[in-house]
Amino acid sequence: MAVSYVQKKIGNGIMFSGIYDKKFKSDFVSVRFITPLDEKISPRLSLLSMILGTSNKFIKSRTKLNEELIGLYDSLMSVFSYPVGDYQISGLSVRYIGDDYTINNENISAKATRILLDCIFNPHIEDGKFPQKYFDLRKQELIDNIKSEINDRRAYAVFRANQTVYKDEPASVSVNGSVEEAESITQSELFETYNKMLSESYIDISVGGGKPCPEIDEMIAKAFEQIERPTDININFTCPSPIKQKTVEVSEKNDVNQCKMIMAFKTESEDFYAQKLMCALLGGTPFSKLFANVREKLSLCYYCSSTIAECKKVMFIDSGIEKHNVEKAKKEILKQLEAISDGDFSDEMLENTKKALYNGFRNNYDSIAALNSWYFIQRVRGGEASPDDINEIIENISKERVVQAAKSFELDMVYLMEPEV
Repeated sequence: MAVSYVQKKIGNGIMFSGIYDKKFKSDFVSVRFITPLDEKISPRLSLLSMILGTSNKFIKSRTKLNEELIGLYDSLMSVFSYPVGDYQISGLSVRYIGDDYTINNENISAKATRILLDCIFNPHIEDGKFPQKYFDLRKQELIDNIKSEINDRRAYAVFRANQTVYKDEPASVSVNGSVEEAESITQSELFETYNKMLSESYIDISVGGGKPCPEIDEMIAKAFEQIERPTDININFTCPSPIKQKTVEVSEKNDVNQCKMIMAFKTESEDFYAQKLMCALLGGTPFSKLFANVREKLSLCYYCSSTIAECKKVMFIDSGIEKHNVEKAKKEILKQLEAISDGDFSDEMLENTKKALYNGFRNNYDSIAALNSWYFIQRVRGGEASPDDINEIIENISKERVVQAAKSFELDMVYLMEPEV
């Protein structure tokens, strides 16, 4: 593929990356502020991103901000806050059409980027604080998001399982916090968090689109030069979760019609790509062992899939089950993992799983937003591999490495959310 990827350090703890492919007609700028997860600070950062994306010193309302962006060929600003391992990723991004595709090659890239930078560096401040109206509105939005997460029982079960499997680790913290934590945030705390975010967080800036734009790169570099960051800031996303001496089992009652069971397995193995392939073989495709046997053949689950939290070296198996089938399902899930450990899978199934991963990885080439996410994950891993590079790695994984990956996982936790009656 004709993708160009470059990265460079432009300041103390500030990384700049560019992703380009001439087939793309839209461009983007994304600014990620990366901080350790913290039960007090994380909700403030989530709220802060929402407020910064509402207005700035020169465009003082969300309505006017949206009007400005719509006038730039329907440009779009987004805010985000999500966890990766023990860290929180929060910030803003803007997407806009490339200048080559505007009428008379109008330069909208600089205008859209300037709006984004003003939201970050020239926020809307009144009497030394964020406007009370927007502070109250965005705080209520945060509270509503928290309540929505709780009402999504499957997602809430995953969150509760995380709190158990990552007990006493930063990864157990929710980026949005609790309703009580959100309600308690004050204006002074939020403004203090804003200043610390600029000076103390690790900053990851990505730009991309059809071709490099030196003007945009220079605008961004000059904007971030003004931040006082006296010391370099480094992060290490890889922080494996310690394996418990004894499997922990937790059962909680909630307003659900079916049980939500989440099993967590931990490993000390460094062979991540063999683990990823094994996880897909186990429960990551429509023809995986969990889908074919636990769900389809035995009808023990409404859903049953496996995923890996790479930074923490944890594999999760997430399932929805009738209460009377819980123990049967648990036993069968362990049986399917054991089958892979015993090499009980065909070469054809292994090759089909590789092809499924291969196709999934290559889909990232279809979208500049997907490539932005892809290369950020590569930076999390400490590299810059392309989808094709990873496909080559996956292609060369032997059956024996998959078997060893399966053997390396130990059952760490079983979380069950069950009906109240």
